[in-house]
Amino acid sequence: MPSGTTPLRTQAAALALLAAVVFSNTLDNGFVWDDVCLIPQKPAPRSLRSISRLFRSPFFEGRWNDAADGRGSYWRPLTALSLAIDRALWGDTPFGFHLTNLLLHALNAALVLLLFHAIPRTRAAAFPAAVIFACHPLQTNAVSYISGRTDLLAGLFILLACLITALLAAGPAGPGPFAASLCIAACTALAAASKENSFAAPLLVLATAALAQPARPDDNRVRTAERGAPPRSRWGAPLAGAASSALAVCAVLWCRRRLGIAAPSVSDSSPGVLLAAAEGAALYCRLLFLPAGLHMERFIDIPSASDPAAILAAGAVVLGALIVSRALARGGASPLPLLACWAAAAFLPSSNIIPIYPGISDRQIFVGEQFLYVPMAGLACLIACAWVALRGAAARGGGRGGIAGRIAAATAAAALGLLGVLSHLHNEYWRDERSFYSRTLALSPGSARMNINLGALEAREGNYDEALRLLGPVAAQNPRFPAARLALGLAYTAMGRFDDAGRELNEAERLSPGSPDILDALGALAMASGNYAEAVSRFSSAARAAPLDPKFRIKLAAAHLHLRDPGGAETALRGVLAADPGSAEALMLLGLCREQQGRTKDAFEIYRAIARRHPAHAAARERAARLAADSCR
Repeated sequence: MPSGTTPLRTQAAALALLAAVVFSNTLDNGFVWDDVCLIPQKPAPRSLRSISRLFRSPFFEGRWNDAADGRGSYWRPLTALSLAIDRALWGDTPFGFHLTNLLLHALNAALVLLLFHAIPRTRAAAFPAAVIFACHPLQTNAVSYISGRTDLLAGLFILLACLITALLAAGPAGPGPFAASLCIAACTALAAASKENSFAAPLLVLATAALAQPARPDDNRVRTAERGAPPRSRWGAPLAGAASSALAVCAVLWCRRRLGIAAPSVSDSSPGVLLAAAEGAALYCRLLFLPAGLHMERFIDIPSASDPAAILAAGAVVLGALIVSRALARGGASPLPLLACWAAAAFLPSSNIIPIYPGISDRQIFVGEQFLYVPMAGLACLIACAWVALRGAAARGGGRGGIAGRIAAATAAAALGLLGVLSHLHNEYWRDERSFYSRTLALSPGSARMNINLGALEAREGNYDEALRLLGPVAAQNPRFPAARLALGLAYTAMGRFDDAGRELNEAERLSPGSPDILDALGALAMASGNYAEAVSRFSSAARAAPLDPKFRIKLAAAHLHLRDPGGAETALRGVLAADPGSAEALMLLGLCREQQGRTKDAFEIYRAIARRHPAHAAARERAARLAADSCR
């Protein structure tokens, strides 16, 4: 491990190399789970011409506040913009998206180094803390999963805000208070536009300011007086920074309200919810020190107020809080209590006090490993500071103490190496959809949504017997779960069992009336059975239910064309092409409209334009060639 005399640039370069090695195998991974709808199936990031749309649309295309799990309340325009830039640079190639995630993580590790190096009390632990942050297996979900970029970007701007705060608290040598407050506000706003857990940024700014204060109250005035400058308040400028951060959060909440997004609401404060949150915190502590059996599908049932395990977990959390409170009251030079507060503040938005999935908050809470991405900075520094203190105590012992110090250093290096190896191996979990769903089910066999996702994947690949084996029991065991009925109905449609498909989809519609995905599936069933008028009706309803999602209008246009109604198809395509003029699907359908209208020359120009922009688009080339041949006869 580099010593305190190692140049900061060398340490930062070593961190970047470490992150590149540990996560290098993510570059071969594909699109998994939410990536599929956020990237290949999401129209918005296809063109940089429609950037403003990203700031007016839900992160997951559809209606605001319509999802039972609350996903319609996600407003993350900065993450969407980063995906748009990647799509412009790399197209549909996953490599570029994964490369961006890797670079963001390496940058965040460097910021952790700079942040704790800027704070005198944590300077000795800055490098080992950054190493833990860079290579801990709990970071894998945020780095290896493209959609985990929400945590990477939120972490980037939160760490920047905290770094500015630490420099501001350093005294006259730091940035000016006004400029620093503006920068902190900007970083907070950008973080909050990346993910909702950034609403805790003002608390983190305050915790950073407390960490950056001298251990003894008089030190700051002594140092300032020695330089001839007037004494400066230790808290004035950092408090202004925290206030500007809070104002930035309020501004983002105001923007969300203007867009019609439901405001985050505090969960029911029943004993069961609080006990489940305590169980989640205890689980995170276990995974921090024993990162085995990691997977994405962790839910904790809301326990009864007399559940022994939940009470034990709550007792451990309360005991930890009392120990930290007592240490804070006593003061002293140790940064450990304040680092615990920093990590707790970062974790607060993910503690399920504000429900992450409101649709199930009365039964379960979700414990996502990626929720520890930002808190990991504080936890890593806490562990590193404790290790530095123990090593220092051993070194001061002399003789055998020196040997013990070297053994401790070797043990720590081996532990960090093991963490890096575990992270590298765990990256394979995110290799592709089949690997992800299968491995998750091996660790959480009762997961309904993983069975549904794997069953839907089997149906798309034509493995219908396996799809029914997975989907049938889920639908039977969860009769009021519309997603299971929807997936089963789509599988039956693909198999040509239209009566069975209609029964399942109609039941899904009864359970979740107005759902655009279910209306879309009913439209697909009508198309497959040749009932194009019904398909037009269903796709029209889906497009009205989710006006921001162009895929329903594209399918509506296709249904109009089957009815030989090019005017209706062109009307449906108008809004799609206004949002994304380069959409190959929409342009192909527009070409077919022109053919049905007898405007073959216009159709030929459209197909030729598609072929020029998308050389691999065989259908456009074939239709252009056919029209060219017909015109020569």
